Amino acid sequence: MNDDFSIFWYNDEHAQGLFYELLARSEQGAYDDDFLAQLAAYREAAPASERADIFAAKYLLHHEDAENAIVCAERAREKRPLNYEIWKILAVAYKALHREMDSIYMQGHLYGLYGAPMPSLDMESPSLTEALDRL
Repeated sequence: MNDDFSIFWYNDEHAQGLFYELLARSEQGAYDDDFLAQLAAYREAAPASERADIFAAKYLLHHEDAENAIVCAERAREKRPLNYEIWKILAVAYKALHREMDSIYMQGHLYGLYGAPMPSLDMESPSLTEALDRL
């Protein structure tokens, strides 16, 4: 007979294994049907984690669906407001949807807190002054 404690540890190890598989596939750019199957299993194993939404957003960005990537990344951001990966995703996705100010805002966070590369500013933009003020 299994007690709840042993099942908890099994689920934790299972979720951890799925996470590392997703991470490896993500680093290789292997965003295919197997990735989606592992993502679904990970979401079930760790429903409270923001990481499933991060992986989903990366998958969607890879397939050029910036609008839905933002939905996933913003949901992850609600769970974990200070997260490098979430901010990177949002910066790229906002830029893809021509939401320059939002992209610059995320890039500013990345630069200010993590020393990421300087934000990419469009010097021809009519809102350059606003962008600089935000930074």
